[in-house]
Amino acid sequence: MDRLKGLFTQTDQAETQFDLATQIAITYFHQENERDSLIQYLEIVLEVSNQFSQDEEKAKICVNLANQCYWIRAFDHAANLAGAAMKLTEDPEIVFAAHLIANVSSRPYLFYLEEEAVNCLCFLDSIAIYLDQISDPNLLSKYYAQKGMCAINNAKTIEGLNYLLKAEELKQEEDCESVILLTNIAAVYDELEIFDKTVELGLKAQKISQRVENSCPETVSTHAIISGAFALKQYDLVKENCQKALEFIEQKSNLEASKSYLYFLLGKVAIAESQYDLANRYFQESLTISKKFGYEDEVSQAYEGLSEVYFQKNDWILAKQYADLALEYTPPYISDRTFGFAQIYEKNENYKKAYALLKDDVIKKAKRDSINNRSLIISTLLTENLEQEKAQFEQELAF
Repeated sequence: MDRLKGLFTQTDQAETQFDLATQIAITYFHQENERDSLIQYLEIVLEVSNQFSQDEEKAKICVNLANQCYWIRAFDHAANLAGAAMKLTEDPEIVFAAHLIANVSSRPYLFYLEEEAVNCLCFLDSIAIYLDQISDPNLLSKYYAQKGMCAINNAKTIEGLNYLLKAEELKQEEDCESVILLTNIAAVYDELEIFDKTVELGLKAQKISQRVENSCPETVSTHAIISGAFALKQYDLVKENCQKALEFIEQKSNLEASKSYLYFLLGKVAIAESQYDLANRYFQESLTISKKFGYEDEVSQAYEGLSEVYFQKNDWILAKQYADLALEYTPPYISDRTFGFAQIYEKNENYKKAYALLKDDVIKKAKRDSINNRSLIISTLLTENLEQEKAQFEQELAF
């Protein structure tokens, strides 16, 4: 820091002053109790920037500094730096970003809203008039994509999906942003359980990523494909994309934890194909990785998979042991897991445990098609083994 300050005092060249003041300011951003010094050098950056005409790189620097100012609540300096950026370039994306920061900085109360998604929606709306003046469809696509994700994060799923579809319609370039956009749309369809669209868009994103491989790994879209294909029982597609993801992860040591879920899915596919020994190996792999990283829910899932393996092999005792371990880590919150555990406890004649697992699930989801099997099992349990609970259960279910 002292060296940079020394160099700054020794030069009167605007170019060098701008670069050194920027470096010093960036350093102060990361130091507590140095706000006054930070502001001093930010003002130097602003003053020196007035000596330049068009300079795209300096405009980018001003935008980055403005963004950091906003998040430390230096709203006036954020707006001023954004204004400097707009004077330095006519590049539509840089102007877009600068205009965004300038608008939101002029309304600092947005910063204090509890939901970041609400914040995002507010300042995106604040530049809608500005965007109407832009003819670049790719920039408009970026705007609708951002607004769509903000709506989704604010629990407005359908509204967000419509914005994302508008973004896809406007997008003309095939690049990494296209892949991410399609993958986000696929994820929404997955949440809405429209799995054929999930797979369709996931595969479309994958094809684009293959064409722009250097800038966007193919695996960006694999999760959507795997999720949708698994729901549609397209197991060959699940295995193919799990393998692609595993091969990619082998090259990225920081992603090793992701292998746990992939092995779990491969285990579920193996069960569906009656390959129980193979399923066992996959679930054991998932369990080892989950324990290594301390992911309790993934540990529970792996134990659940192992319990299902032994349930399918009619080994009720081992199935119950693994179900007990699964429930030690996390209570079942997915109805299919609840149902599977209840079946295991029923086979082990632990009727009260089976009833306890199924009761709330049945009452909450009694209008779903899949409820008939659950209701039948509970009715059997109550009739044969838990007569005293029968009347209460039937009263709760009759709504």
